[in-house]
Amino acid sequence: MIDNGDKDDKLITVPVGDPRFKDYKEIKNLPAHFQAEIKNFLETYKNLEGKTVTVSGMRSAREAMAIVEKGVKMYKEKFNPESFPG
Repeated sequence: MIDNGDKDDKLITVPVGDPRFKDYKEIKNLPAHFQAEIKNFLETYKNLEGKTVTVSGMRSAREAMAIVEKGVKMYKEKFNPESFPG
């Protein structure tokens, strides 16, 4: 999504140990109305701040994992976790 002009990825997650969510492996597994609710929330949650958010679509679990892996790599490069105690 684009949040006030900047790219801002959001992840939709489910609790893996909860049997109610066992069949939700991809965004397409979520009911269409629930997907619409998520999109509407993301498009409107910053209205009171006078900011604009544009949701361009929802992507696959594989693409989400790539985003997470990229974020972990960027974190490690920036903060060098090997230098942290413990």
